[in-house]
Amino acid sequence: LKSIGATFAALNLPKLIGGSEIASGAAIVSTLVKHPSVCFAIDECQFLLKVMNDGDRAAFNQQQILKVLMEAYSSAGLAYFGTAYANQKEKPTEVIFEPCLSFAGATTPDKMWASFSSANARDGSLARFLVFDDPTRGELVRYPGPGMDDMPDALKDAMLAVHAGAEGHDYA
Repeated sequence: LKSIGATFAALNLPKLIGGSEIASGAAIVSTLVKHPSVCFAIDECQFLLKVMNDGDRAAFNQQQILKVLMEAYSSAGLAYFGTAYANQKEKPTEVIFEPCLSFAGATTPDKMWASFSSANARDGSLARFLVFDDPTRGELVRYPGPGMDDMPDALKDAMLAVHAGAEGHDYA
């Protein structure tokens, strides 16, 4: 997770990192309104996963996190239409074109799987996550510090080109 933050900092793109915690579905939407392409890097994400899957036991704003994640995923390449409110002058419906929402989380396998249920396989939410197991888990592995001085220029250029987007799009 540190590498994600260090990479975006090295590219002078810190605005592409969302918060280290997500309080509600509305928080995700407000972040995407400001930056349609964003990555939330969350350590010990089992707490967030558990809250997202607590159903009626979770507060409404927490229940909305998974719903917004799923809808943003389904809206990639299209438009995401947020919640409509009665008072459109004070609270207009948010429209986000081509949202690109990433969620990078770290936890232990047992805690992660305990945060999900079979309902997540049935409702399609689990299919929206890419799950990776670290083969070095349990070993002491020393990674270089978060400095990105040795990032190859070709990689920097490629990432900045992706950020710039296709011609005619302005997400800067």
